[in-house]
Amino acid sequence: MKITLLLSMLSLAMLVLISIISFARANTLLNPMHGYIDFPTSRAYLCSLGKNGLC
Repeated sequence: MKITLLLSMLSLAMLVLISIISFARANTLLNPMHGYIDFPTSRAYLCSLGKNGLC
């Protein structure tokens, strides 16, 4: 009984740790994709030119 509980807690701890590591890694992979481009015209670029009123 105690061994089963210990294994369950260990499995849960490992799952939490893997989840935290994978979330942190995914977050760093998405960061370089932010920004705007001037061609083709993006909403952020139009906002900086003052042509887009909903920014």
